[in-house]
Amino acid sequence: MTTSNRNAEKAKTLGRAPSSLFKMYIGLITVYLLAEIAFNISLLDVAGGGGSSDEVDRIEVIGRTLSSFGLGLVICRFLFKRQLKKKGSYGEVNYALLGMFLLAMTYAFYHLQNMAIEMYSESRSAQDRSDAYLLMAVKQGIANNAISIDGMEFLNNNLDSTETKTVLTLFGPLVYSSTEFRQRLHRNRNAYITTIAEREHEKYVRSAYNAYVELSNSRGKLADLYVEVDRTVRTEARKKASEMYDSVISGVNRSNVRVNRQGYANQRVYNQIDQNIRSATGLRGPGRFNLRDRNDFINKMLPQMVTPDKIREAMNRELRKEGSQFIFDRNLRSEDNVKPNQSRQQFLQSPFLNIHLYYHLTKVSPSMEMFLYRGVSGGLDKLFSTTNRGAVIRLDAEGLVPWGLQFNDFSRLTRGNLVYNTLDSMNVRLKNIQESSNSRTGSQYVKALWVPAIALSLSLMMIFVNAMSMIATIVTYMFSGNHHIASKLAEHLIKFSIIGVFMLLVVTVPYAANSEVTESKPYKALIERTSQIQPHAAWLIDWTVRTQPILERYARPIQRMTGWSE
Repeated sequence: MTTSNRNAEKAKTLGRAPSSLFKMYIGLITVYLLAEIAFNISLLDVAGGGGSSDEVDRIEVIGRTLSSFGLGLVICRFLFKRQLKKKGSYGEVNYALLGMFLLAMTYAFYHLQNMAIEMYSESRSAQDRSDAYLLMAVKQGIANNAISIDGMEFLNNNLDSTETKTVLTLFGPLVYSSTEFRQRLHRNRNAYITTIAEREHEKYVRSAYNAYVELSNSRGKLADLYVEVDRTVRTEARKKASEMYDSVISGVNRSNVRVNRQGYANQRVYNQIDQNIRSATGLRGPGRFNLRDRNDFINKMLPQMVTPDKIREAMNRELRKEGSQFIFDRNLRSEDNVKPNQSRQQFLQSPFLNIHLYYHLTKVSPSMEMFLYRGVSGGLDKLFSTTNRGAVIRLDAEGLVPWGLQFNDFSRLTRGNLVYNTLDSMNVRLKNIQESSNSRTGSQYVKALWVPAIALSLSLMMIFVNAMSMIATIVTYMFSGNHHIASKLAEHLIKFSIIGVFMLLVVTVPYAANSEVTESKPYKALIERTSQIQPHAAWLIDWTVRTQPILERYARPIQRMTGWSE
């Protein structure tokens, strides 16, 4: 082959980059950007809308995966570029290698992020972890408009705004470094938590009362069902016991057993009777009984034949036939189990019925557990066991809400219970965090406070970095078929000019518009206080708060299009 032919072949080989690779890469970035933008808004809705630490943890896993994939795409671009340049030497682009590398980068970055988060949260002191727990409670209280903090009232005035949701998402970095705020938080924690609990009570007390009334009204039907089932089970048991008596006496008569004047026989006779009954029915025999007295035999056999389990099973069968959602399924201690042969009133006041009613009510409305009785950690059946069996199921100081209350009385009692239980739960958790030697105790609150802030900033950064990567890739592709020096200079000039203008707009445009939140004196004071400790973090927080509203204008339609909602 001549030199001219070799040059022609090389020029042909070094022609335009394979369009399939270009389309694949641009397609991946496009899909990633759509997913990242949708996630960004969903994260804002959860973390800035009062989401719990569990909800934040779930969405954080998704965010960590997306950001790892986005970083992998950026790094893969350099491989993509090298593959194009080396196409003349290495032949076709190795798509499998690029795909495996992208997956490997995603996996590696995901676990590196996870390790960094775990190391940071577990390295915090017990005081930091307990402060994070309180800050999370206050943050959720603000997001739910249940509490207003002095100096931060601007948040409550604009709860639905993107700026407020962003500030709440970035709540950790904003206030965590403020010693004064954390001290004030501990001084006023009981007042804050009480207010949050009372607002929570106001929000749910009406629906809770409606569920309470509905279940309270069903007590009469359940008592009637018990009376009917107990009568039926006892009647059937007496009939079977009577048949067993006839069989026993028939055997005794055939054996010509000697019976004394009182109707009793030798102990060996009773032993044989017990053995015969056990082999035939699996039940124990009655022991010594008057052989001439049918009722004596029946009464001694009934305790084994009319058991709490049989009554409960019979009641559940009837409830299932009626299609009822109420089932007697609690595993209770023997003293709290259903008792045979009770009156209707005794059943209505029994621990068995009331424990099941209360637990069923907590299934219908989970918040009812905190509403209905104090000391939830002790267990409801434990409280019932300490009450007077003949009185209404209620203790005066620490106890249960009785049935049949009017709304005002129900509201007063349940508000007191909720406040007590919420404060008690808070103090128990703080004590566990501060006294535990395990660094993981309470670390979930540090993560719930810091991870959303990091994830939101990282999400914005990855959106813009991948957008710039897409621009650079398109420009590179446009010039990939031309290897002249002038063409390469033009490529770099156009690429850097577009990216430079893009970066300038990203940095400056958010500061062109102001909002009520960003212009408020408390917000500016928070940013100023943060800048004194970490200037770069203060700028990033302020830029994020100002950028999110711009992104949201375009992100909401994308979120609806992808079907990714809160």
